[in-house]
Amino acid sequence: MNDMNAPTLTYRQGVAPTGDQQSIEKTLELLSAPFGPSPLEELAVLRACLPSLSDATTNGAQYQRLLDLFFIRAQRLTLDLKPRLRDASLPLAREIRHIARDLEDAFKAIAGGYRWVMANMGQRGTTSPQNDPQRLMGRAMKCLAEQLEIAALISAPQPGGVWHAAFQLFLEVQQQADPGPGPNAGHVFREMLALSACQPESLSAEEVALVAEYLGLFAAAVTISDVAPENPEADQSLHWMDVGHDHAPYAYNRRAPAFGADQVLYFSCTGLAAVADGHLRALENGFPPADLRLPPSASEPAYQVLLQRLRQHWQEAPKRLHPRRKNNYRLQLCPGFDTFWRLMEQADQGIPVLDVGLVSDWMVINESPAGYALMHVSGDVSDLHNGSVVSVRTKAGQPWEVCIVRWMASENPEHIELGLQIVAQGAQPIRVAFRGVKNPELQRALLLEPMPALRPHKAILTVAGTCRSRRFLIIAGTAKTYVAQGNLLSLDMQTGYVELFQYEHDPYPM
Repeated sequence: MNDMNAPTLTYRQGVAPTGDQQSIEKTLELLSAPFGPSPLEELAVLRACLPSLSDATTNGAQYQRLLDLFFIRAQRLTLDLKPRLRDASLPLAREIRHIARDLEDAFKAIAGGYRWVMANMGQRGTTSPQNDPQRLMGRAMKCLAEQLEIAALISAPQPGGVWHAAFQLFLEVQQQADPGPGPNAGHVFREMLALSACQPESLSAEEVALVAEYLGLFAAAVTISDVAPENPEADQSLHWMDVGHDHAPYAYNRRAPAFGADQVLYFSCTGLAAVADGHLRALENGFPPADLRLPPSASEPAYQVLLQRLRQHWQEAPKRLHPRRKNNYRLQLCPGFDTFWRLMEQADQGIPVLDVGLVSDWMVINESPAGYALMHVSGDVSDLHNGSVVSVRTKAGQPWEVCIVRWMASENPEHIELGLQIVAQGAQPIRVAFRGVKNPELQRALLLEPMPALRPHKAILTVAGTCRSRRFLIIAGTAKTYVAQGNLLSLDMQTGYVELFQYEHDPYPM
């Protein structure tokens, strides 16, 4: 697949300005035509047609047909374009960000159109078999959910107005009869809530796509109530939202509703965590993913690691363990496991380290004993992903701190913020090979010294999928090679990119 950050064409060039509104008949003709070979050209056409949704002169039946064509077209485009957004890394190229924004704008306009139809049923000729309230609500809610997912894929802030519209729409859903065919608004709303509860800003784009697929099948296990539980502190998964405000749900264990809030909805993902736990147990016992309604990738360690993280988030909303202190000083950042490993290898060999072009400047926004929140200031940045390794230092010649990217946010190509978790003060480059594996290969790894407040033993940080057994070989040194055998004590961290485990030297080497 092509690199999504490489401009495949100059998107938006040659597209008619949105102010040049076309006739409704011309728009219907364009949207009714078969899809062309280029999704980007199709998105440009969709964007050029959007002003038709705000034409107040359109009659009800014609407007309904227009909306449905827009919905079908936008859904098809997301299937074609989401994989490209999923494979992109920060910082996104400007053209790619325009594509995501245009998809968001399309879904926002379509959701608004469906809500207008619901508000004006029986007027202006809007009554028709296509105007079943459940159908309209399902499509409107699906458009809102698509906006949230697209924003999560590109690590962008959540679009304004989405949560307020979703809350109000859900209240209307509660007053309707059983859902009919098509998107179920109640189920889609639960997908949105569960995605929010697992903190999408901490997921990579690929993980966001996998979570969205999982929730599309199993989000019915999320429970919602407009009555507060008798003992809310007992459910560590409990979240709440004020339907009068446009804000994502809050975890109850981090913030309780304000006294006198107008209308509060509560939801819990405890049942969803139990579903994920059942899937993990079945996969461990050798059940084929297809029998569990899971994708083929569910048999791979990376998927199961993601499912474990989701289960943990849905069982207990993460709490902030350390207070944050605002600050304002600069750090230098080196992105990527392999890049940092090579720098450490050069230093280990006594070779002058050449890090020009590999290190960028960042400003510390706030910090705690566990990590930093940083904002990009200058220097080239590439290949940033949630769950990947970065290393920071105060200036050249100072020791490095090894960190894991825990969240990312980017409002535009020039603005990137990162949340980092510190895992070590310095590191030694080594190689490891696990026993009991057919054709074992040496893998690059970083040897981390103990941190009294974090872990009592030495640890090893390596690429995801390396740990395959309890015993492994350690090879270190260049001028003098050092070989030892280790025994894995605990696997402390797994992300889509790396894993960290504590170990001890094996007193009975084989």
